[in-house]
Amino acid sequence: MKPKKFKFRFLATNLGWLMDKFKENPTDLANALSLTLPKPISDKTIYNYCEGTRTPKPEILTALADHYRILPETLCNKDLTKTPPLFPKGSDNFFSALFPLITANKLLEKNEPFNVALNFYQETFEGESVVLTENEIFTYLNRSIELFENASRITGIIEGYINAISLMLMFWAARLDSILKQVNIQIQDISDIFDKCILNTFHDEDASCRIEEARKKYWETYGEKLIAYLLKVKKSGEYYDLAYYYLAILFTYNLFPETELTDIEASTSGNFMLGALAFLDNHYAIEYFKTIYD
Repeated sequence: MKPKKFKFRFLATNLGWLMDKFKENPTDLANALSLTLPKPISDKTIYNYCEGTRTPKPEILTALADHYRILPETLCNKDLTKTPPLFPKGSDNFFSALFPLITANKLLEKNEPFNVALNFYQETFEGESVVLTENEIFTYLNRSIELFENASRITGIIEGYINAISLMLMFWAARLDSILKQVNIQIQDISDIFDKCILNTFHDEDASCRIEEARKKYWETYGEKLIAYLLKVKKSGEYYDLAYYYLAILFTYNLFPETELTDIEASTSGNFMLGALAFLDNHYAIEYFKTIYD
């Protein structure tokens, strides 16, 4: 199989922009790449790439792309300076409240599979320097889910399944945002994604059909796992409050198959459940309402 050829249309522009975003200079980048390449690379070579007077060999291009956690074709052929963020403003606080991740405790400190999964997620998605295309978002979310699932299967911890659930639901949020962008529906902030999709305030038949089709495919991929993992979390005892919270979230965003509920009916049921949980001092439900209505 012949190696893939690239036109390097935006390589010089993207490298300069990425180095500035990562607060790197040619020497910093050359030193980082030299740790992964068979032969060291000079800062002058990096400078020439940025000037567009030279193009990298395939192995160097791969190392450059890996360093910035993007695909080689993205680095070469997509103008990253004009790439909008996948999610609108406010997404960090919204997601941390809506899809909480278990990050650390004394029992997890030495759990290598869990920490591999957590480090992969944090290095890929967190921080101002992360630049991911839409396809990469979905690819890396899937990979993060697999790693957390693997951590629970290997070591028997429940926290890997919890984080897998969180990322599965985050995947759905990303899919909703993607659909709205495809039909040019404007989003003001992150909670607006759910208001427009679930309450169907946009009155757009094309968007509604796309959401329904996406929901079916989503359930085919994640449905059985979501329910199985929720049951495991509930049985664990320690995180039963999180299991009830996620059950309400599934209703709120109508992610149960064949319920015969409309989006508005499911959303009403889910919000009633969330309200009841908040009344019972469920921490996750309380944080949800604080984030949504603040």
